[in-house]
Amino acid sequence: MPIALQINHPDRMVVGIAEGVVSRQDLDGFVEELGRVSAFRYRKLIDLMAASWGVSEEELTAFSESVRQTPRERPSGPIALVTNDANGPLARLFAELTGTKRPARVFDNIHAARRWLLENSLKA
Repeated sequence: MPIALQINHPDRMVVGIAEGVVSRQDLDGFVEELGRVSAFRYRKLIDLMAASWGVSEEELTAFSESVRQTPRERPSGPIALVTNDANGPLARLFAELTGTKRPARVFDNIHAARRWLLENSLKA
């Protein structure tokens, strides 16, 4: 899978590092893994700098809708997407589409993303 996950339960933090072409299947696998380890409420940092999108706007919109509609016991934690100019438009679309249920933002560097995540963390 092009999205390697590091899950830190004591810190309630998920770090995803994407490489290669990220497909809809990869996105679905990411969400399945979050559910499997009960990490939806954790803050999430997704590094897309070494990846490219293999999904269309329509596929990303459908994925985002499925994420929003998934029932959860607790609210989802904030998500920070770190990306480059090439991946920026779809990353911003994803943040806009999913940001209604939890804080979501796109960054061009990991340090700013980490600071924002700490400022926007849910107490869970």
